[in-house]
Amino acid sequence: MSAPGNASPSGPPDPLYPVSPSEYGPKYRSHLLAQYKLAVEHADSVSERRATTNEFYLVLISVILSVEGIGIGGTFVGTPIIPPRIAPWIGVVGIVVAGSWIAAIYASNQMNRAKFHVINRLEQSLPAAVFTVEWNYRTTGSDATPSRPGHLYTSSTYIESIVPAALFVLFLGLTIYLFW
Repeated sequence: MSAPGNASPSGPPDPLYPVSPSEYGPKYRSHLLAQYKLAVEHADSVSERRATTNEFYLVLISVILSVEGIGIGGTFVGTPIIPPRIAPWIGVVGIVVAGSWIAAIYASNQMNRAKFHVINRLEQSLPAAVFTVEWNYRTTGSDATPSRPGHLYTSSTYIESIVPAALFVLFLGLTIYLFW
């Protein structure tokens, strides 16, 4: 267990521990643990928000696909429901939405990576480093420090981005077909 402090012996102060335990006072350990719990809860809320965002994009894409389907062949008493010159632009909207969905997934991933970097650093000052060991196990298959990051672990970000990427390609193909 490393002792946090506000200065490193060989360099600048550590921004994660701006105050040493002796300067902070007797509640240092309990407040450190409370901050750790808060960081873990916030990382979990980012994951929940990511799931909600995915649901939002899935509904939005479903609506766009429905409108595009109506635009391609939908008629009412022989008259197109959506004018043929408008239908390709619905595909463009689908491309933009699918692209922003992919960007949202990767932004959420970056936010969680940053949060877990801090959580892992905080664990260096706690009796157990649960998340650090879990990550090492997922990436190397052992509790040791990872020598080949990402070797065994398939990122959920990669898996999640397959659906919007496929939809992006679908909308691109439809748009090219309809503009042609």
